[in-house]
Amino acid sequence: SSSTDGTTWTATTSAGTGSNGQQCSFYASGTTFKYAREQGTANIFYREGTLVSDGTVTWGAAEQTVVGTASATYFNPSIAVDSAGNLWISVFNNADGSCEVWTNSGGWARSLNTGTNVGCKVLAFSTSGRMAVVYQATLGNTAINVRTFDGVSTWATAVATSATTYNIESSGIVVTASVVNLVVIVSSTCTYLSFTYGDGAWSSTTNALSGCAGSVAIATDASATLAVASFDSSSNVIAAV
Repeated sequence: SSSTDGTTWTATTSAGTGSNGQQCSFYASGTTFKYAREQGTANIFYREGTLVSDGTVTWGAAEQTVVGTASATYFNPSIAVDSAGNLWISVFNNADGSCEVWTNSGGWARSLNTGTNVGCKVLAFSTSGRMAVVYQATLGNTAINVRTFDGVSTWATAVATSATTYNIESSGIVVTASVVNLVVIVSSTCTYLSFTYGDGAWSSTTNALSGCAGSVAIATDASATLAVASFDSSSNVIAAV
């Protein structure tokens, strides 16, 4: 479903089945719209279209299927597009507990397997086809890792946060230029830290928002201003810029 004002929405269009809302991911830039989805099989499904001023989507080719790793069961996709226009999709393989990153740069192929993890997200830097994937090896009270791709052929080794008290399932992640911006909840505080492409460590932490009791989100605009939002203990939305 789509909208021009966020209030009135078009009729829904089915994009296939999935076990829950985590089984799809969306990308929009200008009038370009793409999605990726899974349905607990070894396949990845994606489609793209054009956003129209009346709030509808003009779809291009029919939904495409990427045949993934044999015997995989994929969940929780994340989609990104690099500066050269190549599509990247990360998926959690429930069969072996790994994060796989796939790309159509030069034809669909798996570019990275991070090994055992509980969640991952692929992100695109603004230049040179560079990418990042953020993931956590075990759920809760462990470090969060980042690996970066040089835009040619090489993924750098993982760089872990110094703190080991984070939970990636209650975090927010967004890229600005060549910076991965991460916000996590620590002792009811939305805590911000970042990783710049080419650095060997995450930044020190900053308290971005107090009284965070639920999931947290981080977003940015064209001027790279960051906004953080969460819920307080009374289920009110709280935010800071």
